[in-house]
Order: sequence, then C-alpha cells, then structure tokens
Amino acid sequence: MPTSRRVSLLAIMAIVAVSAAYAQKAVRKPQESFAAYWTSESGWDTELQMKNNLASGPLTVTPVLRLATSQEVALDTVTIPSNVSVSVWVNEQLLKHSAALLNQPGSYGSVVFRFTSFHSRNLYAAAVPSLHGGPIGFHINAYPTAGSEAWPHAALAGSREGIWWQPRPVENDLLILSNSSEKTLAGTLWLSDAAGKRWSERMSLGAHQTRRLDVHELVVAAGLSGQYGGIGFEIGANAGALDSVHLMYDETAKSSVSLPMFSRDPGAAPPARPGIDSKQWAPMLALRAPDPAIGLPAGTVLQPTILVRNTTAKPLSASIALTWRGDSGRGQVRLPQLELAPFATQQLEIGTMQKQLGIPDDAHWALVTLTAPALPNDLIAI
Repeated sequence: MPTSRRVSLLAIMAIVAVSAAYAQKAVRKPQESFAAYWTSESGWDTELQMKNNLASGPLTVTPVLRLATSQEVALDTVTIPSNVSVSVWVNEQLLKHSAALLNQPGSYGSVVFRFTSFHSRNLYAAAVPSLHGGPIGFHINAYPTAGSEAWPHAALAGSREGIWWQPRPVENDLLILSNSSEKTLAGTLWLSDAAGKRWSERMSLGAHQTRRLDVHELVVAAGLSGQYGGIGFEIGANAGALDSVHLMYDETAKSSVSLPMFSRDPGAAPPARPGIDSKQWAPMLALRAPDPAIGLPAGTVLQPTILVRNTTAKPLSASIALTWRGDSGRGQVRLPQLELAPFATQQLEIGTMQKQLGIPDDAHWALVTLTAPALPNDLIAI
C-alpha cells in the first residue's frame, strides 16, 4: 500500500476511534447539583433558579430540599426547554408538599437538583434566600456534587477558607456548613485573629446534614480580639462533599453581605485555579466616589476595603496593584509589599489611602491585581 494511502487510512481510523469514544461519553446519566443553603423560617422565602444549558432538548429537574437533619422533601418536577430559565418558590412548594415546615424555626438546610443529562454542567442552578419586604437576600450557586466528573479530586483532604469581618455590630453573622454526601465529614473548625493566633474545635457533619453557626458567638468563645481574622473548616477526606456560605445581615439597617469562601486543596498545583494566572487574584473594587451608573444618592462616599489572609503555616508575601479608571482618565498604582505571618490577616483601607496613592477623587473603579508565589488559595482575599 502506498505510504500516503496508509497514512490516510490511519488518520481515518483515528478519527473513527475518537468519534466512538465521544459517542460512548455522550450518554445521559443521573446528575446532581448542590446548593448549600435554603430557608423558609419566619419572614423568609427562597427562590430556586434553574437554567437549561443544553443547546437543544429539554431538561427535567427535581429540586429536593434537605433539612439540617438530612430529612428530604421532594418538590414538583420541572421540565425546562433548552436555553430557558425558570424559578420555583420554596414556600409555595412547601404548602403542597410539607406545610408543617413553612415559617417554622429550623426550616432550613441544603438543596439538591436531580436530573438526567450528559454532564452535570448542563444545568445552572442557584438558591436565593430573601427576607420579605426589604433588600436583604443572598445568591447561592449550586455546584455538581462530589463524585461527578466536575470533582476529580473530591475524595481528598481539603478545607473551606474565609475571612470573618466585624467592623461594627451586626444582628446576624452566620456560617453555614453543608455536607452533600452520604458519608460523615469529620473535621476541625478554625478561627484566627489578625495576627494569626488560632482557636479550634472538632466538629462533624452527618450524611446530608447542615450546621448553622453564629460567627460572633464563635469569635467570643475563641477569645479572639479585633475586627477581622480567618475562618476555616478542615477535613481529612471527601473534601468535595463540603460546601459553606458566610452570610451577614442586619434587619434594622436593611443591609446584607455574603462573604466569599474558598475551597483549598493542600496538594493542588498552580494550574488548578481556572482563568488568569493562578498566582493572581483580580476582581473589581468600587472606589470612594461611586459610579453614577450604580444610582446611589448624591454625596454618597464609599469605604473600599481589601482583606488578605494567609491560610498556611508559613509566611507569605504578596504584591497588589490597582488599575483605576474615572472621569479624568485611568492609571495604575502599586501598594507596598505585603508580608503575612502564618495564618495572619491584613486589612487595607483603600479609601483612606487613595489620596496618598495619587488616585484622583473622580476615580470610580479599580481592578485589584494581587500576585503571590503561592499555591491556589494559600492566599485569599475579599
């Protein structure tokens, strides 16, 4: 056989083999996505948002509420056309399926979205708890449960890491820990102050259970002082089954904030963080003069703040650059190098530093680029 024909035949065989492999993979199978928190306690309702990401074909989804104790309540099954979003309201569904839970203390837990499809990412889902008659609400994304193709390292050790921040008294400061798996998660809850002084407590989450903790009470019990520090929950196995959210709200002030939490894999390699260079963190920060597009009242002055935390037992250094933009133009400034002791947290009050940094008063936004020679989530910031 001529060489050219032999090469062509081999190429065709390779294409057929690859196509066959993809055909084998493109099989519908049961999937689950998991959101860490819902509530139907007095004054609250939760909207379950779902979107079918398939380019063609419907997606049939059954939302299931889990109470903190792991008891399940299946809600109405929903069929969603391709590229369409729908909402389901928990209180309406509880009237049909478990009216005794409506507006009762302890009516909270996690949500599972069950469906059959090619991939766990074919569904986007979120739980949005909100307080009636005001602006208080939280958007909690759902993620594929441990064991799916989206969590290749779900059975390994890891932790959920965050920052507690109490610049002023707040009525409610809640840490929610949820277990999406059928196995008990045994771990250690850690709190630290700004200098890195640490307190710990052993804690476990039973199968499908949720724990809701008062962060202010934890800080007091830990004997920690100051206005900010670190918070984390570390487990020795099945880290992919652990999720958490940190919610603060004040009904009197009609204010609320969700403080981000991060999954840390102590064995992760730098490429494990998606997006830009894994050693960089680059969100947008609103500066002192709010953008008119936000629609805040005239004369409003913001207090932009960055909190940076070292989640490891070794010292870390980091650099921060602010790329600002405003009515008069744009520019970039660099902050002094950060040196963080083990488990320490630093607060950078950017608002009070703006004039010193040479950022003009009419600047509305800054892109914050934090760069550190560290593994993913060894250094976290909010």
